[in-house]
Amino acid sequence: MFLLNLDKEFRELKITAASQGISEETVGKIFLKAKRGDSDSQLQIANIYLTDHNNDYAFRWFLKSALKGNAEAEYAVSEMIINNGAFTIEDRDGYSSYYDSPEPWLEKAWEHGKIEAAARLAQMYRYAPSPDNEKAAYWYNASYERGGECDSAFLANYLLNEKGDRRGALLHLIIDAKQNSSTSSMLLAAELLSESSDKKDAEKLRELLTNAAESGILNGSENYIRLAKAHEALGEAREGYNNYKKSFELTDKEADPDTYDFLAQKLGNMLYTGKGVDKDYAEAVKYYEKVKTFTDEEAKKYYAECKFNGLGTEKSLEEAAGLGRPEAIYEMAKANPDREDLLIEAASKGYIPAKYDLGMKYYEEGKFEQAILQLLPTSLEYKDSVPYVLGVCFAKTNKPAEALHWFEISADGSVPEGAYFAGRFYAEGIGTEVNEKKAFEYYKKAAVKGSVDGVYELGMCQKNGIGCPKNTERAMMLIAAAADNGSPAAMFEMGNCKRLGYGTSQSKEEAIKYYKSSAELGYESAAYQLGFLYEVGYITGVNDPKAAITWYEKCRESFKDVKKRLAACRLEISRSGR
Repeated sequence: MFLLNLDKEFRELKITAASQGISEETVGKIFLKAKRGDSDSQLQIANIYLTDHNNDYAFRWFLKSALKGNAEAEYAVSEMIINNGAFTIEDRDGYSSYYDSPEPWLEKAWEHGKIEAAARLAQMYRYAPSPDNEKAAYWYNASYERGGECDSAFLANYLLNEKGDRRGALLHLIIDAKQNSSTSSMLLAAELLSESSDKKDAEKLRELLTNAAESGILNGSENYIRLAKAHEALGEAREGYNNYKKSFELTDKEADPDTYDFLAQKLGNMLYTGKGVDKDYAEAVKYYEKVKTFTDEEAKKYYAECKFNGLGTEKSLEEAAGLGRPEAIYEMAKANPDREDLLIEAASKGYIPAKYDLGMKYYEEGKFEQAILQLLPTSLEYKDSVPYVLGVCFAKTNKPAEALHWFEISADGSVPEGAYFAGRFYAEGIGTEVNEKKAFEYYKKAAVKGSVDGVYELGMCQKNGIGCPKNTERAMMLIAAAADNGSPAAMFEMGNCKRLGYGTSQSKEEAIKYYKSSAELGYESAAYQLGFLYEVGYITGVNDPKAAITWYEKCRESFKDVKKRLAACRLEISRSGR
């Protein structure tokens, strides 16, 4: 029975092959090899039947070869299912197998080296009733990597929009642009390349856009901008300038104001700096004058510079100020002292002279916190005066440690009071621990720089041995010198020394004279001392409550026990009737 079947199969094959001009001998050899399991012979028989449009027989023989791993047969099985629908194969025992899915056969064909299978799989997933773009992209990429067919435009779009893979998308956009002269792919590739800072990308962009320009594809303003940027990235400034200019000439100011402004600013900057073109302030100004809204701070700054200094245009302080030039705003503020808003604006732009003036204004007005904010950035520029003022401001805002920091810095400047206050802070432990040695050194600095208070405090250090050995003679010389130069504290101390004969000849008259000079300058200790001396009769030999009241009243009631002393004097007057 088996031989009869073989004879029947062979007879049918002979008839079909004969119609195609294949000899019986050749068919016989192919048939015998096929029946022995040779997959290539099975594939040959399948193709003979396929040529005769005998799809059922062709499919059977393709399937036999495919089941033995023949890539061509596997691919053919998938193609027959795709083109003809499902096939049912019945074996000798009457069992049927149903074949309706091409994908497994295509995957096998791919595994066995059939490159075309990958692109075919990609197309199937892409154009299926329910498309699967992820699988389509996978198989297109697989095909591309082995040199097979690939829809680069589809793959680029998928990589860019679905995976965010700009580098992968760029590769396929360039391929599509070159192979298919695709304008859309070229433009998208140009956009991605123009966003890159990589020099190799700039070279690709230049090549791509130059070719596009030569072929007539590149004719829009935006594309000339991209080409200009590519040239710039490669250090080809002149070509960059020329392409920006071409773009500007193609740009409609009304239809695309943003691009128009961008190009006007760009060209102005290149002319102002001489980048890619000879420096020309007048031409730069012409472009700047076309700008409706400045979005480039550098362009705005250059234009303001031209207006402020009259470069390529008529000088205009007002226009320079309107463009935000801080020096111009400051000059206008100086010319209009009542316009504090101008000074504030110039200071807000970081212009140091404006910040200094505004800070000193706040300082004089007692706005110490605001003064600090303005003056801190000016401390290096105005190192002779600002550190001392900052010290005062921090002291006034109850920040003693910061105050001491700035007083110490100012000790080396031209304001002697800085050294004096640094000495005071160390002497009294304000914002730091008491350090008598440092106090003495700072008082010495203050004295050398001409601070009368520094001379007095230095004398007191010598008198009491603060930070130095006691030296009464030198102490009295320093205190007397300070008193002679108007220090009320020194005058008071000289009064004490004259009254007690400490370090000098004792003299009631001179003591009273020193006390009065000090009190008249508002020194409360001296006024209190005079009041007390009149009250106890030291000055006139008898107690004089009225004279005492006169001096006590020059003190605050909270000073020492002034309130008590005034009450005692008034009681004495009421009792004595004087």
